[in-house]
Amino acid sequence: MLLPIGTKGKADRFPIVTVSIIIANVLLYLPRKTMGLKAYWEFFTPIYRDDLFGTWFLFMYLHADFWHIFGNMIFLWTFGAILEDRMGRKPYFALYHVGGVVALLVDSIFWSIYFPKLNLYSIGASGAVSVIMGAYIIRFYFRKISVAPIFGTTILPIKFRIPAFLFVGFFIVANVINGMRLMEGRYTNVAYWAHIGGLALELGVALSGGYFKKARVERRMESAREDFESKSDLGHAKKMALAALKIDSAIVEAMLIIA
Repeated sequence: MLLPIGTKGKADRFPIVTVSIIIANVLLYLPRKTMGLKAYWEFFTPIYRDDLFGTWFLFMYLHADFWHIFGNMIFLWTFGAILEDRMGRKPYFALYHVGGVVALLVDSIFWSIYFPKLNLYSIGASGAVSVIMGAYIIRFYFRKISVAPIFGTTILPIKFRIPAFLFVGFFIVANVINGMRLMEGRYTNVAYWAHIGGLALELGVALSGGYFKKARVERRMESAREDFESKSDLGHAKKMALAALKIDSAIVEAMLIIA
């Protein structure tokens, strides 16, 4: 398995929403270390069962163990920090939480159909994080991410970069395969259908919301900016700036590069 540990791209603002979500998750997980899983669950169960906020929002801030929260928060930081900067804080905040609720809804429908006799409650941020990954892969399809191999609970001190679309693509395929196995009655405690629901929702939203157009512009402008600032290939810089202007004619920086 590969663990995402970083992505290229500079944010203009501090990712306050992403950091706040991570802090909230960690704070709500801390009692788990002293209470044990059973006591931890019993503490939150009354809120989770009987309160609308608990049922539809609290679940995405609760985690069963260290690796559960660690994996979700690493994924959120890697894909969310730069996405928050490009989307804006309020839309990003709404996307995370609304997407998390939709992911839970998809997962709940699946369990009610295929495992109707099980009295289960989903916890964890993975559905909401999957929504963020879906948005990222459309908005930053051209980026590479840094990953580190992980075997069991051991993260190897090795890192390398792979295209983001390959990493997210593998994530999608793995979840679809495991989701199909669940449909065959092979029970697992991983919410694969929450992941699939979150990804499907945001892939649709992102494709219809102009994310891909913005990604095409940013890819060309990054290339133009690098060549222009280093003066390594001014001809290519102007070519990329012109290509960006054909997509969005209001880019002042592109005009300055061409001039």
